[in-house]
Amino acid sequence: MVALTILLPIQKNDVAGTGCVAAVLPSIHILKPQDARRTPRKTRNNTRVNITALLGHPVYKLAAPVTEVTIGELPLEELLGTYSATFTFEDETDTYNFTFMYYEGQLVFKPESDDFGTAFLLLPGPYEYDPATATATCGAATESMSASTKVSFISEEGMVRFSSDTTLEDIEEGTTVTTYGEGTKID
Repeated sequence: MVALTILLPIQKNDVAGTGCVAAVLPSIHILKPQDARRTPRKTRNNTRVNITALLGHPVYKLAAPVTEVTIGELPLEELLGTYSATFTFEDETDTYNFTFMYYEGQLVFKPESDDFGTAFLLLPGPYEYDPATATATCGAATESMSASTKVSFISEEGMVRFSSDTTLEDIEEGTTVTTYGEGTKID
């Protein structure tokens, strides 16, 4: 075999073959940015994006006021009172007033209305209140049916509200119905 040597001038960064070529550029040390528009900054102070133009208002102003919401750690005394409550079941809504109170030494929801159905919207009681989670729970069971209610309280800007779910289970028929409610303290 004969080996031939070909002499060609080789230039800097001239690589033979068709493989992967990565160019290594010399690093430039610049003490100050030359173009402030391309200078990386904090997200909200990024000069490359005009956030004000995108949102229509300055970044430092909030679109909605901040509200103070308290979930849990609500004292029971703050929750006692009358609530206007709206209940939803199968796309139908009804509104009733209930008083969350002590009655004969037990914590109960007492309806202002004498309608028979109000007992199935919020069980009368007795309730056990957990101040750490701001929830009141009640349950009752017989051989043929069981019922339970969970009421979760929340305080938002000094207004106390609750959300509830009452579940009735007919053990003999094997059916379960849940009614959801939301109430706002009115006194």
